[in-house]
Amino acid sequence: MVHNTGEILELNLKTNNTRGKTKTREPTLRPKYNIPLLTVSNFNFIPERVKDVERVVVQEECYTAQSSQFFGGPSPTLPGQVREVSLNDEISREDEMIPNPNVLVLGPESQIVGMIELSEGLKLAHLNMRSLRNTAHFMQLKELVRANRIDVFTISETWLNHTVTNKKLKIDGYKLHRLDRLYKKGGGVCAYVRENIKSSVIKELTQISDTSFHQLWINLQYKKTKSLLACVCYRPPDWPLDCFENSLKPQYVHALSMRKPTIIMGDLTCNMLNTTSRECKSLTEMTSELNLKQIIESPTRITDISQSLIDVILVSSPNTVRDSGVLNCTINDHLPVYVTLKLKLTKPPLTHIAVRSYRNYDPELFAADVAYKSERLLSVKIFDDVLQTTLDSHAPIKTLKVSGRPCPFVTPEINGTDGQERSTTRPFS
Repeated sequence: MVHNTGEILELNLKTNNTRGKTKTREPTLRPKYNIPLLTVSNFNFIPERVKDVERVVVQEECYTAQSSQFFGGPSPTLPGQVREVSLNDEISREDEMIPNPNVLVLGPESQIVGMIELSEGLKLAHLNMRSLRNTAHFMQLKELVRANRIDVFTISETWLNHTVTNKKLKIDGYKLHRLDRLYKKGGGVCAYVRENIKSSVIKELTQISDTSFHQLWINLQYKKTKSLLACVCYRPPDWPLDCFENSLKPQYVHALSMRKPTIIMGDLTCNMLNTTSRECKSLTEMTSELNLKQIIESPTRITDISQSLIDVILVSSPNTVRDSGVLNCTINDHLPVYVTLKLKLTKPPLTHIAVRSYRNYDPELFAADVAYKSERLLSVKIFDDVLQTTLDSHAPIKTLKVSGRPCPFVTPEINGTDGQERSTTRPFS
């Protein structure tokens, strides 16, 4: 049976009761928090048998089921593995299409995509996982990282503690950096970094404040490009907004002294779609003051009744952003956000300088030549011309091409000061 795009079907399932009689159970719509949502692209994640399906939506080659039991038969296949499925249940069609709030319909200008575009650059992503200890979440995370070839994947709300070792959370080819909230349930942030990227935790910046604001700062060195700083943040709901001013701002100002591009990713529980809210205004004021740009524009958390943008990416150098957006991946009610950075160093323009070549210079010949012209040097009017001509014949001027990183902030005054400091400290070094 072939279903048309946008068609909504109901499954009236026949079940056997304890007395051996057969009865038809009419599906009922359950509250949103009791209905697990399974979204499958290209039918690659459909279980072989679905026992308790209540509604099936076929929309743009995407199989979406609301169900309370998925595992009556063999376990579902992972993405990338195709398994043939046959549903032999009695099906009745509805005449009218009923919109399903759990199915996300993408607009032409939406930032939400199915996969990260394959392009050169450093790929970073973030997701509020709501428990990395959940086996199903962890399996889907590994497939998401592998399929999109993500270099750095950051997570908030890991819900980890000392009882969970890194070995249990290992992803082949990645290093794990953690910041667990030890004395209270929930919270916690972490980052998976590809092994070929040099990474280290900046301990003086990493902390969980008294207001439970999480910050995990990591220094990243990607290939031969200039290193950058990545920060994973999490602000628990209903916690005071002054954590931006008292926790995040001081650490960011400290990071500025390292003179490296900085990217901040995390769930800050500030709906950036509601521009009139106090949370949005507070975060916007801080980003404006620190010269940061928030690059995510599409909703990152979608429920039956609302959409919000609470997972953000803040960058200090917007010109390094090649691509950014939201991934349509339903590990939980949060959607992953991502950014691709173009960190390839551009060659600075060549500059030309004039220098004297002393390759064939002989000081005795130069002194003899000056002595021979001593009478002409007594005239003040032609002194400079005679001396320059003599120098040019013994140490000619040539032009050299120089390539290097420009340093416009290093002024002659600073250079002079540095020279004086070095000369005064040299005897004691």
